[in-house]
Amino acid sequence: MNVFDLDRSLVDQYAAFARSFSSIRAPEISDQIAALYEQGKFWPDPLITINPRFEQGKTMSELSVEGVVDPALQDIFAFGSERTPIRLHRHQERSVVKARNRESFVVTTGTGSGKSLCFFVPIVDAIVRAKRAGEAPRTRAIIIYPMNALANSQLSEIRKFVAEANVEDELKPTVARYTGQETAEEREAIAQSKPDILLTNFMMLELLMTRQGQLDQSVIGNAQGLEFLVLDELHTYRGRQGADVAMLVRRVKERLSPSSEMICIGTSATMSSSSDDQKRAEAVAEVATKLFGQPIAPANVIDELLERATSTAMKATNLGQKLNDAVLAPLPADLTDEELKQHPLACWIETEVGLEEGEKLRRRIPMTLPDASAKIAEQTGLALDLCETAIANMLAMMGRPEIERGGSGARAFLAFKLHRFISGAGQAYVTLETAKDRRVCLEGQKFHPDDGTARLYPVFFCRECGQEHLSVTLTHEDGQRMVLARSIDEPVGDDVELDGAETGYLVPAVNADFHFSGEVTDYPDDWQELSASGQERLKSTHRGKHEGIPLRLTSDGSFDDEGVLGWFFRGKYRFCAHCGHQPSQQAREINKLAGLSAEGRSSATTLIVSTVLAWMERDGSLDEYTRKLLGFTDNRQDAALQAGHFNDFIFVTLLRGAVLRAVRDAGPKGLAPAKFGEAVREALGFDLEEPGRLGDWMLDPNVKGYANRQQAEETLSEILAHRLWADLRRGWRYTNPNLEEVGLISAAFPGLDDLAGDDEEFAENALLAGLSAEQRKKLFEILFNQMRQGLAVSTDALDRMRVRQTAESSRSHLKLPWAIDREEEEGLRESGMLMIDPPRQAKVRAAEADLILRAGSRTKLAKALRDKSIWGEQLPPKDYDEVIQTLIKAAEAHQFVRRINSGFDAPAWRVSPTALRLFPAEQRDDGKRENRFFRALYLQVSQMLAESGPLPHAFEAREHTAQVDQEVREWREERFRYEKADQELIQEDRERMIDQGESTDFLPAMFCSPTMELGVDISALNVVFLRNVPPTPANYAQRSGRAGRSGQAALVVTYCAAMSPHDQYYFADRAALVAGVVRPPALDLANEDLLKSHLQAEWLAKAKVPLQPSIPENLDMTKPGMPIALEIREGMEAISASHAARPTMRRLIEAMLTSIDIKDAPWLEDVDAFVAETDEEALSVFDASFDRWRNLHNGAREEQERAHKIQQKSGLRPGERTAAAGRYRNASRELEILERGQSSSGSDFYAYRYLATEGFLPGYNFPRLPLYAFVPAARSSVLQRPRFLAIAEFGPNSLIYHEGRAYRVTKAKLPAEGRLDSGKLATSILILCGECGAAHTDELQERCHACNSSLGGVERIETVFRIDNVETSPSLRITANDEDRQRRGFEIQTVFQWPMHNGKAQLRSVVLGSQNGGLLHLDYGPATRLIRINKGLRRRKSKSIFGFFIDPQTGRWLKDPANGDDDNGMGDPTKAGPQRIVPIVEDRKNALLLRPLMNFDEGQMATFQHALIRAVQIEFELEEGELLGEPLPTRELRNAILLYEATEGGAGVLNRLVSNPENMSAVAQRALKLMHYAAPYEPDKISEAEDACVAGCYRCILSYFNQPDHELIDRRNAEVVAYFCDLAGAKPSSSSNEDNEDPWNDALRRWGLPEPKSLQLAGATYPFYWPARDVLAVVGEPTEELGQEATAYGILDLVILPAAPGDAPPAELMKALGAD
Repeated sequence: MNVFDLDRSLVDQYAAFARSFSSIRAPEISDQIAALYEQGKFWPDPLITINPRFEQGKTMSELSVEGVVDPALQDIFAFGSERTPIRLHRHQERSVVKARNRESFVVTTGTGSGKSLCFFVPIVDAIVRAKRAGEAPRTRAIIIYPMNALANSQLSEIRKFVAEANVEDELKPTVARYTGQETAEEREAIAQSKPDILLTNFMMLELLMTRQGQLDQSVIGNAQGLEFLVLDELHTYRGRQGADVAMLVRRVKERLSPSSEMICIGTSATMSSSSDDQKRAEAVAEVATKLFGQPIAPANVIDELLERATSTAMKATNLGQKLNDAVLAPLPADLTDEELKQHPLACWIETEVGLEEGEKLRRRIPMTLPDASAKIAEQTGLALDLCETAIANMLAMMGRPEIERGGSGARAFLAFKLHRFISGAGQAYVTLETAKDRRVCLEGQKFHPDDGTARLYPVFFCRECGQEHLSVTLTHEDGQRMVLARSIDEPVGDDVELDGAETGYLVPAVNADFHFSGEVTDYPDDWQELSASGQERLKSTHRGKHEGIPLRLTSDGSFDDEGVLGWFFRGKYRFCAHCGHQPSQQAREINKLAGLSAEGRSSATTLIVSTVLAWMERDGSLDEYTRKLLGFTDNRQDAALQAGHFNDFIFVTLLRGAVLRAVRDAGPKGLAPAKFGEAVREALGFDLEEPGRLGDWMLDPNVKGYANRQQAEETLSEILAHRLWADLRRGWRYTNPNLEEVGLISAAFPGLDDLAGDDEEFAENALLAGLSAEQRKKLFEILFNQMRQGLAVSTDALDRMRVRQTAESSRSHLKLPWAIDREEEEGLRESGMLMIDPPRQAKVRAAEADLILRAGSRTKLAKALRDKSIWGEQLPPKDYDEVIQTLIKAAEAHQFVRRINSGFDAPAWRVSPTALRLFPAEQRDDGKRENRFFRALYLQVSQMLAESGPLPHAFEAREHTAQVDQEVREWREERFRYEKADQELIQEDRERMIDQGESTDFLPAMFCSPTMELGVDISALNVVFLRNVPPTPANYAQRSGRAGRSGQAALVVTYCAAMSPHDQYYFADRAALVAGVVRPPALDLANEDLLKSHLQAEWLAKAKVPLQPSIPENLDMTKPGMPIALEIREGMEAISASHAARPTMRRLIEAMLTSIDIKDAPWLEDVDAFVAETDEEALSVFDASFDRWRNLHNGAREEQERAHKIQQKSGLRPGERTAAAGRYRNASRELEILERGQSSSGSDFYAYRYLATEGFLPGYNFPRLPLYAFVPAARSSVLQRPRFLAIAEFGPNSLIYHEGRAYRVTKAKLPAEGRLDSGKLATSILILCGECGAAHTDELQERCHACNSSLGGVERIETVFRIDNVETSPSLRITANDEDRQRRGFEIQTVFQWPMHNGKAQLRSVVLGSQNGGLLHLDYGPATRLIRINKGLRRRKSKSIFGFFIDPQTGRWLKDPANGDDDNGMGDPTKAGPQRIVPIVEDRKNALLLRPLMNFDEGQMATFQHALIRAVQIEFELEEGELLGEPLPTRELRNAILLYEATEGGAGVLNRLVSNPENMSAVAQRALKLMHYAAPYEPDKISEAEDACVAGCYRCILSYFNQPDHELIDRRNAEVVAYFCDLAGAKPSSSSNEDNEDPWNDALRRWGLPEPKSLQLAGATYPFYWPARDVLAVVGEPTEELGQEATAYGILDLVILPAAPGDAPPAELMKALGAD
């Protein structure tokens, strides 16, 4: 496989795809966009990295002779039939020596460096020596992997070494895997056999330490006296997970090796960006020491040592003419390793592209091929193109296995990777200027980079004519009207907002041929009507609501009579003002109009992945089962969405390719509808006589019996006929135009000439009689095509009952996607009907309305039939009815249409299928531009289908995430690898896989969340795709490292979204991602909840009470309240009474004290008291942990009973009994899920896992107290999300994506108790401080607990209700139209309550300042109670009304039409007693309240907030979701910023900002760099970078998620820039933990007065300023200048304070602050 050829093909295809959708009417916009595309800025040259050679160490034989290892190891660690002892790398040899000296160590080497041998060799050596000495068998080593997949691959690796070794069986080490994937028999065998080495993961080791079953106790008992503990990939242990692992390690050492120092070994990526080897080693050693709980010296950090592959006698700089000759000479077809070793060009590439020579060899920073070519061209003086070709050819040669280039070796000489980055173009932005002056920008900014006053507006284009439309908001503030940019994804309303704002679209009228003047006739025909007086006007549904408003605007968005003209249309996009095109109003706004391209993240991914797979399929140089691609995304639901999107795209493409082939093969008479299904089936090669393709479409290709096989074929033909008809609809797929839309097929109506020429039929209508036959033919073509495209066709393929019967049959005979699954049935198309006089919309059900093709005089059809191109001038509406009636009558007479019973009073018609034929076409019938990309794609697939062999382009993708059942994940791994052993396993599970809807075929594409990042070692994997930029360079290294693991060349493709600042940051600095190193992970062990969970785990272990797998087995289900089962309770009461767990608890605490600052854990000041409290409360906490399960179980049982009662009633309305039966089934499924608990299946309600999610046991990577969503899929499941994300993702009527399908959140699972006598839900209240946003629940509390401000008159949120779990209903199948996850747009607010101890807030506070005074007040609260409030939709009509309607009996979310919440999928409030609630979730998380001691306005605070958060994320390499921040108390009043660590247990970053102010200095510098400023970061020396934006862009601090603040953000604000400069050099000026605080600050707090801010006046900083009351207090007499400036500033009270505070506050100050 030539990676360069693949890369070029990929870029060409992507460029063609991305540009294929742009149909832009305005030439000045079109030309500028084309010029920007031509620059190639969205797909820059790929980076090249070369896999280096690692320095060789000694062979196993040499080490054996020296006595370093036992002689048996030279036979164990050997290869080939001759069992040649392996030669270790130098870092592996050093590891063996360290272990032999009984030293703990950490190995930090690159991907593919053989880190596993660094611990396997010394472990096996120790085991063999022990066996040789006759020691009793026991488990001597436990190896902990972060992912099961990694354990699986390394198990097979070490077993292969051992199995093939020529040593005595009694000396062979035994290895076992214990990860939860094993069968009961395998676990029993492990317990009995006492394996020498146990491979596990941290969660399973936790269970072994905690569970008290005989099996687990045997396994862990076998490890008594453990000698080795290995943490693989220890750099991944960060945040809560890392802290949990650190505590687990201490527990393992305490239990298994209490009296001896075990050897701890870690493997890791490099964890420091320092170029100093010593500093890098110190950074790694610090992390390892904290994780292992014992000192790891920097000297015991083993780094990689590299060596040359080419001859060291050659130096790149001294190659001279030899290098020139090598570049100019044609590259031989074959070059062995020895020949390459001496080749000048190979030498130059290795040392100038791959390695940097110095004191030691280091990897070079990656470079592009043009960069490398320029470098060699400068050295040789040769032409660039010659150099580029020579380097590319040599890289391709070196990347091939030696056996393919004349040698005998199986590996490449020097493999390389191409790192291809592709940036989405996103959308275009234009200025508001005249046609000749307006400018285009493809980068999201507020202003054009060349003009700081010219605003940029996102521009979208009509899908028919390409007219531009700007997405805008009209604001009315302070008497000034402005037009501002608005994201098209932002909610849009038809009404004027309370603040006067209006949202909608602005259509510039700057081109001379623009066709809109505001006349009634300019609006869509179906908007128009005649008044009683005969005057044309707009209908009342549009009049005064949707008319265009002419505006004159300047480039800065302000109104000016001399400005350019634009028409503003308020509300949703309804029609194109230029051409009149009306998109479906059910479509999303983003789909109604075309963007710069139709390419979003999902389409880009699908295109890239399908292009790579298709190229591999065509290339043929790879074996069939190595043509695959592994894709990564960081969101589970995105993986589900992407798999569904990809599969739909491939299916539709294959279907259309087959349709095109069928039409082309049909001959000159065209393809008749009667042959649709059969012809398409034959085009696919799906025939009983084609055995090679039976497996592609038949559910069981081996089924016996002619009738069964024939039924399958006939069913497929019927399904394909339905699919073809449905695909003929116009414009139903926005991102996948159909065959007709790309001009490859057209519909014709044989016999139409006879009909049009039958003068007798038109004699009674003078108008039609006066037309020529050709003109009448045109009218019929318009009519029949509209009917056809509206599916008003009389065919069995669209008959509702027939299609449903066929769908049912398909599930028994056909494979997906050729079968129709049950959930798809509701969305199947059926025959529509044409009605001239249809019933009014209000009298028709929505489902019926969709079937009616309206043909009244004001419809789109009427407009086309009345067009002046046919009549000479437009046909008057009054004549239309008679014309259409005559046309229909004539068509009936010629049997082109059939009259049907419509079910209404008026008649209806359908086209007769016999009147239609499909023919090949060369262009669209309407002459419009075709999408050239899809035209070429369909042609290519059609041609491929004509060839024999396997079904081409039949790719499949599946998701592989933690929300997929564990067994299914394993099946997919087997299908993806598809090696011989995998195929055997698949064959064993074949029936079960088919029963569960899982294919047994090879799986060429898999979309994973990070579960596979460290996982499967797939040697044959050549391409990895990243759907987003990974969080850190270490993640990138791991993911990209999945490709090329056999030493072959590989391609890594990363897609960077245009509106993601994280993606764009690394797109601009790609080398930093590819070559970067990971920062040391933060481990926060000072977490009370975390520590208690580990102590409770030891308490449970000491109780010796085994818990049963399923929760009901541990409870007494026969008693009210379902108490803990008696036997379990008695055992736990005994351990609590004996205090037997306390000594272990105390030792564990002592083992972790050295790793924390006691100031971060005040609750540990008295360790004995803490231990006693934990011990005494353990039983009650254990019992309470099951309360949520009890509520869920009671709720499901009650739902089941209610549904059963309904089914027993008589006289039910139609559909009620069926609905009740569905509710009963769903409730039964939920009970089955709740009562099913198996550790091997990954059940959420396996007892131990459930206790971990409830916080009683350590949680590791399980979300603590997650929010559950019950999903009624084919394999019913429950999805869980961290509650802080779930408040939005699982919000009312939200869509959840799972296994290629969308599910809608329809219900909240209500607790059985907690109701009022009236049946309403018992809600609570939240009182929010108006100064700092702190939350309070005590209605009698008068002062804020956080800032001491008065709580009088502050915001009170009534009817607050905590949501714990939700229920979903199936929605539609994911299609290629689903570009991104649909979000409803909730207004979410986060508030806080500081942790309290003895009535005092437990905070760590510090004030950072400069020589000019205080700058920033920081309050850090570990385990702060945070509450996230869902106040309602952002687009709700009244912002003062919070929450949603819910049925308090069933939990069903209900519509709230009066407040704008009437989306489909919600319940009818008139059929239930609605109650308004405000959903909340709450949790305890690390939080930091930042209060700038400056008088920042709203815009300055917004700029500071987003720059700071983004800088923290970059500086500490956090994902965007790991650290969140919000302004407090509200977005409108930004007094402070609340930061909190959203991940479980936190990343430990916020504490580092407080405990080490140097970190805040680094963050400030990072923020300035991010804001396009260059060092030195001093106010009078700072300068802007060359490519700086004006006010903000997506490369700096704008992002998709902070769009509501875009208008506020201004990175140029001088005060904010100066403030960051001061912060960059700030020092702690005071701390609440020290005694050097300003006495006035302490006094103000003591007196309960509001906390002041800082104000700069008269060249000085004054720390006591209260902006809310315009009060300034100064110590000592103020100067005259200060008095004058204070008055000018608006200070109402200037209070003079004495030098030191007294016991009572000054009366003047109290009066000024309103506190007297």
